Amino acid sequence: MTPAANRDMPTAADVARPPDSIARIYDYGLGGKDNTQPDRDIFDALAKIDPGLPESVLAHREAVHRGAGLMARLGVRQFIDLGSGLPDANGQNIFDTVSAVQPDARVVYVDVAGVPAAHGRALLTRIEPTLMVQADVREHHKVLRLSFKLLDPDEPVGVIATALMHFWKFQPYAIWVLHSYLRAFHAGGYLAFSHACSDMDPDVREAMVKEYSRSGADLYPRSRADIAGFLDGLVLLRPGLVEASTWRPDPDTPARKVGEAKFLFAVAGFGPYGNECPHDERHTPAAGGAT
Repeated sequence: MTPAANRDMPTAADVARPPDSIARIYDYGLGGKDNTQPDRDIFDALAKIDPGLPESVLAHREAVHRGAGLMARLGVRQFIDLGSGLPDANGQNIFDTVSAVQPDARVVYVDVAGVPAAHGRALLTRIEPTLMVQADVREHHKVLRLSFKLLDPDEPVGVIATALMHFWKFQPYAIWVLHSYLRAFHAGGYLAFSHACSDMDPDVREAMVKEYSRSGADLYPRSRADIAGFLDGLVLLRPGLVEASTWRPDPDTPARKVGEAKFLFAVAGFGPYGNECPHDERHTPAAGGAT
């Protein structure tokens, strides 16, 4: 399911801690208030480079909630949200989405940034079956040890890893860390995954990456083929790996005009539970094996 660990791969200690600005910039894009003027300036500058970005960010977050809801409808009752960030501007979080389907749902939120962690701890005061782990996702042994205070490694799990791995330069290492979480849950489950896509006008892409670097974080968009590599060995659910706005859109909601694909999104099954997902939920690749 995943490449063997390479002793030459970087560890969390080798890679700079991600700055809190990542969560704040995304928060501003979602219409939130937990951000600063420099965060807003960066997002606004990005939107000038690519006017479809504001709609794309909103469409991406909507897809994440749809993906979480699907995992709950498929029977998953425990979730781990890696790089959870801040709640939506309307206050909705993953627990709200999944508990509407599974009232006894349990959710662990993981984020190294201070502001998301503070929101997570506040959430604990009103929602008992949640846990906030303030740690770098790359420290998966630590994260899992703390998460197992609430989650059961022998029950199916929903792993949410969205808008996260495109901040990691070394893809083999990123895949290894991601699949370390999947392997830790022996029953298997489902993964909701997204990644920034590089298949766009190269001048636009380079300008956006340069502008985002002002936040203190480097961005590494990848091609569709490289993003698909994160999902090797998993069971893709329909409609496969697609632009987030087109992943099972709400038929009663007008489509968002995102322009070129910015975030690719997919839900995939793994392990015994995910491998036995209903056949009518599985994605059938087009001729030639495209995702």
